[in-house]
Amino acid sequence: MRRFNMDTSNWKWFRYDQIFDIKKGKRLTKADMQSGNIPYIGATDSNNGITAKISNNEYLHCANTITVSYNGSIAEAFYQTKAFWATDDVNVLYPKFEMNVYLALFFTTIINKEKYRFNYGRKWDKELMQVSKMKLPVDIFGDPDYKWIENYVKESLIPKLPSKAMSIWNNCFISSSFTKNEMKLNIKKWQWFTVGKIFNKIEKCKCSNATELLEDGDEIAYIGAKKSDNGIMKYVIRNE
Repeated sequence: MRRFNMDTSNWKWFRYDQIFDIKKGKRLTKADMQSGNIPYIGATDSNNGITAKISNNEYLHCANTITVSYNGSIAEAFYQTKAFWATDDVNVLYPKFEMNVYLALFFTTIINKEKYRFNYGRKWDKELMQVSKMKLPVDIFGDPDYKWIENYVKESLIPKLPSKAMSIWNNCFISSSFTKNEMKLNIKKWQWFTVGKIFNKIEKCKCSNATELLEDGDEIAYIGAKKSDNGIMKYVIRNE
């Protein structure tokens, strides 16, 4: 996994409610859903947060905003380019600046990095999110330097994307199957094996308190109960 290091020593902390107007989503039961083309954003970590397509339009949120789950898959952030309905497990972040896709990529990445702070017993609800803080580069007036962020993403991040990610960014990826032939395996002569027969050792992992781990050190991957990013929650060094 490629990491991008930058000097953040001159960056400043800003509360979320200084950068965004935060609005809570509204629940819509499956029984009340009407089929359509409007994205319904739920507390999921895939498909840009979309869990259904509906035609209900009583409580739609604007495009060019960011959705963040505060329940379920907590801190999953997605940039929404179309009007949508968000469930009540989702907070919607309306930017107090002129949003574009480059800024959205930066902010969703920053927000996703906050996952380790929350769990089932400590949800990232609207009230807590409003007073939460993120560190940002600043201009000569001490305000968030959105132009710098945009240029950094354009010039330093996008050109270094892996080829597959670059293809998706450029909307030139192949979505069809590579072959039309169905692959079949003959498993009649296969046998069952216990896991212990295949692996020499199975070790139970140790649960670490996040406060005991130092970030941005040697590239030691901290693996958590996560189904994306190869299970990596963040990179740390031991605090001996």
